[in-house]
Amino acid sequence: MRILIMDFTPAGDGTATGELKSAILKGLRDTPIMQVSASDNARFEYAFPIEAPDRMQSATMDDLLAQIDWFSPTLILARPTAEREALWLLTLALWSRYDIPVITWIMDDWISVIGDPQKRATFEASLAAVFTVAGKGLSICDEMSDAFQARYNVPFTAIANGIDTEGEFSRFSPRISNPETPFVFRYAGSLAHNMGVDTLEKVARAVKRLRLDGLDVHLEIKTRNFWLQQQGQRFAGISGVSATRSRMGRYTYLSWLSEADCNLICYNFGDKTRRYVRYSLANKLPELLGVGAPVLGIGPSELPTIARLRDLSAGFHLSNASQEAVDRCLRDIVENRHRLHAVAKRGRDIAETAFDLNDIRERFVQTLTDAMASYGSASKRKTHPAVGAAKGFDTFSLPFDFRAVATPVQRLGAPPEPETPPHRRCTRSSVDEGKDDALPPRPGRGSIGQVEFDRARAETNTAHDSSAPVENESEPVNGLPLRPDLAGWGERPWLSGKADGAVALSRAARKTAAGRRRNFTRPDASLVDLDFRPAPNAFVRALNGANLETRSDGGFVVRRRGVQPGDHAALVPKLDRLVLGLRLDIRDLRGKADLIDSGTVLVSVAQTGTLDVAFDEPRDLQRLTIQCLENSHAKIDVKSITYRLAEAG
Repeated sequence: MRILIMDFTPAGDGTATGELKSAILKGLRDTPIMQVSASDNARFEYAFPIEAPDRMQSATMDDLLAQIDWFSPTLILARPTAEREALWLLTLALWSRYDIPVITWIMDDWISVIGDPQKRATFEASLAAVFTVAGKGLSICDEMSDAFQARYNVPFTAIANGIDTEGEFSRFSPRISNPETPFVFRYAGSLAHNMGVDTLEKVARAVKRLRLDGLDVHLEIKTRNFWLQQQGQRFAGISGVSATRSRMGRYTYLSWLSEADCNLICYNFGDKTRRYVRYSLANKLPELLGVGAPVLGIGPSELPTIARLRDLSAGFHLSNASQEAVDRCLRDIVENRHRLHAVAKRGRDIAETAFDLNDIRERFVQTLTDAMASYGSASKRKTHPAVGAAKGFDTFSLPFDFRAVATPVQRLGAPPEPETPPHRRCTRSSVDEGKDDALPPRPGRGSIGQVEFDRARAETNTAHDSSAPVENESEPVNGLPLRPDLAGWGERPWLSGKADGAVALSRAARKTAAGRRRNFTRPDASLVDLDFRPAPNAFVRALNGANLETRSDGGFVVRRRGVQPGDHAALVPKLDRLVLGLRLDIRDLRGKADLIDSGTVLVSVAQTGTLDVAFDEPRDLQRLTIQCLENSHAKIDVKSITYRLAEAG
């Protein structure tokens, strides 16, 4: 079995789903695994998690396909989401390309919260097509399995997080709370508005009230920098409460949890949260129980995480949304801290039996093995079901040609041979050197040409949305910032590894990127007098939930309107000739915006007025898009966009 994982969060990236995949994959050392992820809907990365954890490589579509063709997957494990349509459509195209089983792993009910009815129906139809052929799927808990089996008429297997009692969790024992020290509640996780930030704020205010009554109580919150920027002000200035960004390694993080007097899981009581997580089990629940500290879960009683705490008597739970109830609950826990050791011990024992990671891995592998054994090849059908499943999606907005990718190919890699141990096939040295292995060497940069590879890497590392989660931002390493603030198109060029493991921008990389930035595309005053003309039959289309207003004079306004980072408008110029340059007349701007062609940033717009861009060579504009940057309500008001066309022929 050779597993190709299609998931926008890489294994081990610090997110809940990334850590879940990492925990599962660590026990599959004999199984070759390749992962493809996406930072947005225009850029893809790939990695071989077991060989080189956390080492995602940017790639053009040509290079990505060369790597996947070499890997020769026998099964695709996909986690679809509405936020990464391109990754899901690439999954469908690869399904047709290789004609192998596709197993979906759904970790929350994102489908039910898609606001656009047509978009939701399109996703539902594509999932139904995959389920029909695969005959099964993966979920995150039993509640989701039951609900999705009723919804899609196929069985689902619940695969959630667990703990390895013989591994890293063997060093933790049940916590004994010391009455001579301050009582510390700890929370680690997101501050998302549709998850638990409202309830966590009630906990913070309860801590403040307890301190006014003379109790020495503290609340420590660890979260990502992104969430601090979005919600950190809620907790600023509250006595006894600190909210800082998480910058801890795995063992440090678990030790920090183990030293709490009580750890928290919080959910809001609103309809939006109930609908979003009604079938989800918190990835951190087994970890919180496994480190040996008591757990308090606050949220609606019907949510799976709160129900597990209640039904297993694994910790404290509160399903009353009032501030008074939260105050009373925290006071009772603090004033009776001598009882907490028994609660911590029971939680630890339950984690070892109910969330055994070895059992979960066996169930995971068995489900994938059964899917391969029962898969019926579609190669003899006139039209592969993947092609039909893609109907209804906006294929124009894709950063690749769906039909070209979906065309069946002869893969470069040979399928695993029984006499060759699978783990020999996922060892970098034996594969790359061709020793004792039937597979050809892995395709390198030469598979698509050095120049194209370097250009792809520079282009992929270009876009950096300041609203995205960023760890260790602008902190010096070896005298250089991790994420230097470089103006213009070449922001965030190549990052080179240092001997001590730190990542810093090398002087050579900075010089190379600056040269490319000058040579690739530049504002040029000499273009002012050239003949710029509007494109015939041009039109604009909104993408990814953004708002679009068109004007009678041919202009338009794009508003991000709180939607996720990504492409927010597509410009369809209908050009029949190559282009020498383009001109934008910007009437109004909030934040910044990028004009992008097929994943390459042509120009970054930072002010109003006329902006001219020249190309060093005539360019075929395939897919022009606009990204609104810097804040969730950014906008750009374009009075006109015109083109300088190359001569016919």
